[in-house]
Amino acid sequence: MAKRHGLRNHPLYATWCNMKARCDNPNHPQFKDYGGRGISYFLSWALFPAFLGDVGEKPFPEATLDRIDNNGDYTPHNVRWADRTTQRVNSRQITLITIGGKTKRIMEWCADYNITIGSVHRRLKRGMSIEDAITRPKAKRFR
Repeated sequence: MAKRHGLRNHPLYATWCNMKARCDNPNHPQFKDYGGRGISYFLSWALFPAFLGDVGEKPFPEATLDRIDNNGDYTPHNVRWADRTTQRVNSRQITLITIGGKTKRIMEWCADYNITIGSVHRRLKRGMSIEDAITRPKAKRFR
């Protein structure tokens, strides 16, 4: 009989199960974005205690497991705990934008120009170019 680890109720157990399912289970809704693209996980992470020992506890309650290189596997050197914003910026769906010869993700440009992504989207809906939507200074409001 196999020895059980007794950690099924650990807060990270579901994180580990979901990571494995995305990589291994063709019926998982996100399999096409993970296992279907060849993304896998560190061999010893097939066992929860090894995974827990390598990634450690969440540093803050909202932390999510993030792969630093989106095209890389879940490995000790390619995962980190990140907030949702960091994870969104690190997404494959993020469009790269070139302004003045430099290429960055839209969230990085927003931070550089102190503008929210919501403001950029509103400006785009009004017909502005992506460069103007990001770089044009906010209109001054007079009272």
